Amino acid sequence: LGWRTHMFIHGPKNTGKTTLIRVLSSILEPMAVTLDGTSSEAGIRQSIGADSRPVVLDEFESDGNTNRMRSILKLARSASSGAAPIARGTPEGKALQFQVHSSFLFGAIIPIPGTAADASRIVEVELAKHDSNRDTKQKIDDGITYLLNRRSSWCHQMIALIEPITDSIKVFERLMPPGDSRHNLNMANLLGASYVALTGKVATPEEAQPWIDKHEAMITSLALVHEEDDSFDCLNH
Repeated sequence: LGWRTHMFIHGPKNTGKTTLIRVLSSILEPMAVTLDGTSSEAGIRQSIGADSRPVVLDEFESDGNTNRMRSILKLARSASSGAAPIARGTPEGKALQFQVHSSFLFGAIIPIPGTAADASRIVEVELAKHDSNRDTKQKIDDGITYLLNRRSSWCHQMIALIEPITDSIKVFERLMPPGDSRHNLNMANLLGASYVALTGKVATPEEAQPWIDKHEAMITSLALVHEEDDSFDCLNH
């Protein structure tokens, strides 16, 4: 992918956040690097190595160490484009260079406040409490079973569809309403990949436009975070 979109799933207790992330981690095996939310930036980077693998971190806020969490958000930010290598000094006096080409999935009860630069790369999705009735539970259980039955083939299927996915993303990006370019890239990534995952084919402009119209409320809501600028970040800090 030319641009990697990251996700931050959050919500109160009992909204199904951990269940959702557990299922996502399962269908991404063995590709995903699934780690505890208290992992360090260096530990995550070394676990990825030279591979382009998704990273899953649940209970990201569990130790309350904001400096550690912000360093990981910064790593995810660098991974969005991965255009230039990151250089780190070593005790031996030789610079160590690395590039990260991963998409990150974070899970927490409360999202970690980041900068406008973080918000332009990380899409926050808030889970609402469900009604806890029998029908809702049955739908959730059916969905979990459906996905877990496909966990051995999901990664193979998505890799095989990478060309339709990248082509569909371009179609959705061209049809996005005027607005922040990174936000439009994020939305095009999510909608384009979803379309191919559900249909198995490249989206045409005639097929993509109804999807954008259907999700207009979500696109508009998520665009609000991009209205902040550096001066507001400075004031908030």
